[in-house]
Amino acid sequence: MVPGAFDRLIYDRAAIGDGELWRWFTGHLVHFGPAHLGFDMLSLLLSGAVLERTSRQGLCTTLVMAAGLIPLAFEFLPPVGGRYAGLSGVVMALVGWLVADLIQQPGWRRSAGLVAATLIVTRWAWQLTAPGPTQTWIGLAGV
Repeated sequence: MVPGAFDRLIYDRAAIGDGELWRWFTGHLVHFGPAHLGFDMLSLLLSGAVLERTSRQGLCTTLVMAAGLIPLAFEFLPPVGGRYAGLSGVVMALVGWLVADLIQQPGWRRSAGLVAATLIVTRWAWQLTAPGPTQTWIGLAGV
């Protein structure tokens, strides 16, 4: 890691307001720690591998749109503390697409999609109502 890179690349509303516009795009590149990076990369790998079989073009479009729309969403629903780092929102966009696809399938796949959707909504409710650093809008921004 490059010393000071995290502080120069994290999405930070105050710094963007001061003219550091690159942060709009670089917040997805830095993470709060190795566990955060590992979880995001594993989630991206798994959801991306499944969705690539469905539509490579759709996967690429979703990745690009989520990466661009999440910082835009933060203009209206700022992250806690005004700072964001990681791929969690991008991953949630992919997971949302995957769940929506599952719900449209017959049989056990539909049931699995409905269970996954319920778990995601429960996670959002917990994040939005829990006190402290777990409170975040990222799930809503991602899907």
